[in-house]
Amino acid sequence: MKKILFVDDSKVQLMLARKYTNEIDPSLEVVTELSGPSSLEIFDQLKDDLLLAVLDFNMEPIDGLELLKQFANRFPVDRLVICSANAQQILADKVEAYGASFIQKPLTKEKLEQAINNARVRIKATA
Repeated sequence: MKKILFVDDSKVQLMLARKYTNEIDPSLEVVTELSGPSSLEIFDQLKDDLLLAVLDFNMEPIDGLELLKQFANRFPVDRLVICSANAQQILADKVEAYGASFIQKPLTKEKLEQAINNARVRIKATA
């Protein structure tokens, strides 16, 4: 079963992400983490089954951009997404310079579905 990892310090955002994912594709298993450090601990266990990882930008003590850098060393960066309410173009440019995607919050079902579809296309392209 393919999994999606959501890392966000907001329980409400994680509940919405789970709800949207289940509506888009109930066969996807949702894994949620409230902090960067805890997500790093389980990432290596999940990475072989991950379709996508969606990371909040504004978190402490490790922000989403730092997580992106650490995940990118062990996972296809084009299947990593940074999500943020911070709409500054400079942040989106930094994320995209790494080869990842940027989604401006609020995360909607449509935005998540596009990210899931993009990840599936990238997997097929490398198979």
